[in-house]
Amino acid sequence: MNFGSKSMSRPNSFVAPIAFISLFTLSTAVMGYLFGYLPATLYFDGKKKQAVNMFLQTVAVFAGLTVVTFAILFSGVIS
Repeated sequence: MNFGSKSMSRPNSFVAPIAFISLFTLSTAVMGYLFGYLPATLYFDGKKKQAVNMFLQTVAVFAGLTVVTFAILFSGVIS
């Protein structure tokens, strides 16, 4: 972390920070919708068991994708 900025050159443009913030905002909106809005809508419609199941399935899929991504990165398949 400390030496990463020394090996990489700084971008000469303002596009990189804008792209990062845009991607982060989109990611936050999608995750908020999947993790919060859909289960809350089901819960308040009286489908409490379905809401809890959907939330837990969403967390499980996200955790699975995260584990697979890190496994691929740390295994050296992609270098």
